[in-house]
Amino acid sequence: MNHLLNASKWKKSISQASSLRLQGNTKYQQRNDAQSLTLYTESIIHAPKDSEELSMALANRSAVLYHMKSYQLCLRDIELALQHGYPDNLKYKLILRRDQCLKNLGRHQEAIESLQKALEDISLDSNTVKKQDLIAALTEARANLKSENKQNPLPEVEIPVPAYGENANLVYASAALDLNCSCTLALYCSDDCRQDSWEQYHQWECAGGLDVMHSIGIAHLGLRVVLKAGPLSTLRARYAELKGKMKEGINSKYGNKSDNYNAVYHLMPHLENMQTEDLFQYATTATMLTLYLRHNTNYFGKDPDLSTLCLVGGLILRHIAQLVCNAHAITKLQTLPPEHEDQQVVTETQERIATAIYPTASMMNHSCDPSIINSFYNDILIVRACKDIPKEAEVFNCYGPHYRRMGQQERQDVLQLQYFFKCTCEPCSLSELQDFQ
Repeated sequence: MNHLLNASKWKKSISQASSLRLQGNTKYQQRNDAQSLTLYTESIIHAPKDSEELSMALANRSAVLYHMKSYQLCLRDIELALQHGYPDNLKYKLILRRDQCLKNLGRHQEAIESLQKALEDISLDSNTVKKQDLIAALTEARANLKSENKQNPLPEVEIPVPAYGENANLVYASAALDLNCSCTLALYCSDDCRQDSWEQYHQWECAGGLDVMHSIGIAHLGLRVVLKAGPLSTLRARYAELKGKMKEGINSKYGNKSDNYNAVYHLMPHLENMQTEDLFQYATTATMLTLYLRHNTNYFGKDPDLSTLCLVGGLILRHIAQLVCNAHAITKLQTLPPEHEDQQVVTETQERIATAIYPTASMMNHSCDPSIINSFYNDILIVRACKDIPKEAEVFNCYGPHYRRMGQQERQDVLQLQYFFKCTCEPCSLSELQDFQ
């Protein structure tokens, strides 16, 4: 475990950040905004917190954003660069760029106040060109404010920045990055998303453990189920309550949609049906994750007793087993360009981008000829009927094996191996449908 954590390829690196920033400079000089934006963002991702390299990459990215007329994002990067140790002798460049952003947004009073404060704070020789540039910008800002009061012109319209990169994760707002994070994989679509992620689970993953998490597949999600259940004190209380409801009715067991941990907990884990070697692997992984939390994070606090470690490890194991039988693959439609320029037909494929657990959908039984189809909108599972469903009839999902794509024996083998049941749906029972052609 210690070897994996120390050798993590997801750690921040000044040398990597510097290399990416210099590559970004080259692309920026070539007027390639898209690639320079990508490289500067990657540099920011790899730069350690409060390093000069971080502030330089933020400042350089602000120049690209200004050129792309994305003034709000440019202003954000300027402020972040100044907050993270941008060199004093270069600060005047950012102040002038901030002035231009505010001017283009029609915020002339803010520009005046910003320049006045800069002239007071920055130590500049009175005869330097730098100070003269700031004074000239302040004079222009005051003139712009007077002109605005007379004419009231509309400010320049800001052009939104497009998303680039795999799964559009690099939506290049500064809000998409966690500058305080110690790994290079934490990318988010908004401040709220970032904050929720940190509070619910990422603070426990960030201690160099993402190499481990990425190597254990669905067990990573098993850990997240435990972490999202709440802090350790809440988890203990939940478990005591859940044990008392094992024989109660469905409403008492499954809770409500705003807090569905109860529903996840009561999904069938099928531990007793698993192959010995599979169960051993899952138990070993759960133990490893518990030891990771114990020795590399403050999740347990100081000196947890054995019963607490066993509780967390046991719950991780339970959720891993549940996910093997109940996880949903979140997909998106990926359009592939034609192989040759003269071709008009494009290819569309389903790309798996995440794995999630939806306890309500998991309550639907399988049929090789289902009555519903699943689709996704972000992390929301949308269930649509694909045929008429009579009143009070059971709604069937498809766990993967569909009678139009697999023969009957192959379907039975797959379902028995992963879900531990023999399917008796119509296509498996009626001879004319068993092997659809």
